[in-house]
Amino acid sequence: MGWAQTLKYLGEESRSLSDFICAAVVYSIPCNLPSSAATLRLKGNRFYRNKFLSKLKMKFHAKGQQFPGLLDLELLDKVKDFDVFDDHFTAPLHGFKDGNDFYSSVSPDNWMEDIGVPTLVVNALNDPLLGEVCFPRKLAHSHSRIFLETPSRGGHTGFSLKDEEIAWVERRMLELFNPKLDPTI
Repeated sequence: MGWAQTLKYLGEESRSLSDFICAAVVYSIPCNLPSSAATLRLKGNRFYRNKFLSKLKMKFHAKGQQFPGLLDLELLDKVKDFDVFDDHFTAPLHGFKDGNDFYSSVSPDNWMEDIGVPTLVVNALNDPLLGEVCFPRKLAHSHSRIFLETPSRGGHTGFSLKDEEIAWVERRMLELFNPKLDPTI
């Protein structure tokens, strides 16, 4: 979600961005949150679903202790899936009707067309959390500032290289931010 919010911010604030923000790179990004949420529900993504939900529940427990009465911590302990979590916690806490309203309202693809700084989006074709609409091919083809790279491998935030300290996507970031390394962007 962090990269999703980065894209949303770049588009939403395109006219008032600081001059210090001259380019961006995001990877393993759910460009369309409803699609990514649906993909996360697939049986084969149980590992990711459980991991993400566990982390979120821990964070919300901490918030509940920090602000007593804000959250129903008993219900939080019983939550077993994202739909219930998003409907009862994420959406109300952020002023949305339900989880679907939250995802469709904050989905970065609503703002990507307005992005004004060179932005590299790297999504691996084998990322199990990204549905087809998370690969904005048409937009990247027609937009002068959005560049889409879709390596065949990388999974969800993988991109590791054998016997290398830095990942492939980290090298791409360095190339983008150092034009001497790659003059094509």
